Amino acid sequence: MEYKEQGRAYEINGNFQEAIKNYLKAALEIEKTSDVEDPKTEIGDSLFRAAACFVEIQEYAKAIKCYQNAINAYTKGQLDLKDKYEKIANCCIDLATCLLNPKEGTPDYLNSIRFFQKAKEFTNKRAEMEDSVLQKYIYERATIYDSFIAIIDLLLEIPESAKDIMNKIEDLIKLNKITGLGLTIFNFINNILKGNIEEARRNLQTIEAESSNLSFSGPSFQAILISLFHNVLFKYVPEEQLHLTKVTVEEKGTVILNLDSFRNILLHTMFYANFDIKREDWKETYGLLIGKLKDEDLIIFDSVPITSGEKFEVAFEEEHYLKAAEYDSMAVEKGYFTVGWYHSHPGLGLFLSPTDRLNQLGYQNLNPKAIALVFDFTKITEEFLGFEIFRLDDPELGTSSDFHKVKWKIKGIKKSFQKEIPSIIDDFGIEVEKMIKKSPIVTIEQIANHLNYSQFVVKEILIEMFEKKDKFKKIFFDIDAGTFLHEESTYRAISNLIKRYKNIPFSLIAKTLNITEKFAEKLLNEMLNKGLIQGTIRLSSSDFLKN
Repeated sequence: MEYKEQGRAYEINGNFQEAIKNYLKAALEIEKTSDVEDPKTEIGDSLFRAAACFVEIQEYAKAIKCYQNAINAYTKGQLDLKDKYEKIANCCIDLATCLLNPKEGTPDYLNSIRFFQKAKEFTNKRAEMEDSVLQKYIYERATIYDSFIAIIDLLLEIPESAKDIMNKIEDLIKLNKITGLGLTIFNFINNILKGNIEEARRNLQTIEAESSNLSFSGPSFQAILISLFHNVLFKYVPEEQLHLTKVTVEEKGTVILNLDSFRNILLHTMFYANFDIKREDWKETYGLLIGKLKDEDLIIFDSVPITSGEKFEVAFEEEHYLKAAEYDSMAVEKGYFTVGWYHSHPGLGLFLSPTDRLNQLGYQNLNPKAIALVFDFTKITEEFLGFEIFRLDDPELGTSSDFHKVKWKIKGIKKSFQKEIPSIIDDFGIEVEKMIKKSPIVTIEQIANHLNYSQFVVKEILIEMFEKKDKFKKIFFDIDAGTFLHEESTYRAISNLIKRYKNIPFSLIAKTLNITEKFAEKLLNEMLNKGLIQGTIRLSSSDFLKN
């Protein structure tokens, strides 16, 4: 049992890596020995503690595996049934909580519900074996687990299911005269459903004060579960998030954006959410802010889109990190670096959700001056541009940290600029259409330079616009080369080359039309199928041989 004791000592001192090593060694040691009275239960205990330590270092996949193995061990152990049910229920609640973590992207809500249900089932079984005095407190735990399921149902936008669960919880509360945390959580959800916002906020303050009773396995679990309450409050009453910023942090320096970088943010975010799009189709977007520090000020020179629009809040995924790394390296070559990120909250208000705070941690842990710009086009007025800039108060608190506003200004902006914002998407579409109609060959670079936007955001939006095909009839678009071509003039240019030469290398067509060789091959195939040219495409030599 030496390894287990050492593991516990390391865990208490916060050395979770060493604690995990010792707990896992303890489990292996117990497996090999015959001196332990109930080896399976002892193995389960060691794996349970190892799992809790994995959570503290945010290794959730490994934690989940340990919990699953602990459940298997407890199932085969020799404990009394009620003790066995309690340990398995604890594993299930922690496993469900792990599945809520946003580190790997979107929380696995459905599997989380499954394990909350299992936790409730084992808790109820244990309650049935206790006397009436203890039953009340055990059933309170069951109501809490059911409440988590109801909250997830609300986040998944299935309120009817949540209401059904709430009816069952209410019956259990009345039957067992539950008055503790279980009742407070029940009231919180009820007040959310009824729109009693001030009451819900007071409930949440009580829940936060008693967060140690949500999970007995450690502060990381408690933080994840508290985030669940915040998420549902933010979803149904988004403006209430502003009330959660309690701490005023005074900082030196100002964030200074140039007008072009702000216009890029507007174009990117408002393309996916504006008053001409149905509210249910509004999408959130996110991108990078490129700049540098100058004394105490943070200067933003450029903004780069990363996502092409999500219906729900943005969470960083692997493809986003790869894209960000590519842009970051390009910025470094120019003497700049990524100084933060921007994202949109269409119709939701200006705040940092728990997922936003997790994303911001990735930036602010590396650079204390890193920022998060949040934009909501519905907040634009004659006096306000619809965005705020935030930093976390204390990154060491993780997603539990509050956030504060950071002073900003836009260099080169005029008072009349606000009036131009509502038509920014229409104006962009009209100007692009004019350029494409006017010239037989137009590149994204030319469009971006002419309209004074970043090539990155122009490409992002034009790809989406072209896929809709509503404004680009009889137009080709080579996405890889970033070139628009008129169908008629393109066919004519290729036909003229074929008349002039017997065999035409793909490279010659590509160079003439500013397209890729792959796209040149595609065009040749289309012309052959339409009977516009006669000959053979030779892939082995990447050319076209006319008859």
